[in-house]
Amino acid sequence: MPRILTRNLSQWTLIQENKKTAQALQASEQNFRNSLDNSLMGIRIIDADWHTLYVNRVFLDIFGYKNSNEVTRTSLQDRYTPEENNRYLLRMEKSSVVNQFRQPEVDIIGKTVPFVTSGLFQ
Repeated sequence: MPRILTRNLSQWTLIQENKKTAQALQASEQNFRNSLDNSLMGIRIIDADWHTLYVNRVFLDIFGYKNSNEVTRTSLQDRYTPEENNRYLLRMEKSSVVNQFRQPEVDIIGKTVPFVTSGLFQ
């Protein structure tokens, strides 16, 4: 087989493998998103600076929000009671992993709602 055909075939094969990998990644991401969206538990994902990146519908319903924009208007720390915020920060100082514990949070009308929190900070 001529060298140019071998090279083109090799490039074509690599392109096809990359497409398959990209499709598999996209399907995996969609599956993960569906799992979060359809969970029966309220889910919030935050970054290391406490900014809310994602909330599902159940979380919005539990705390009385209409949409995720309402959640992001106030900082996460403002929704914890001062005592719970301090307790959470102490746990994070001891370990980067906070395994499920009760973390009362204040809802949109100011009522304290019990909530179980898990966290992993890197």
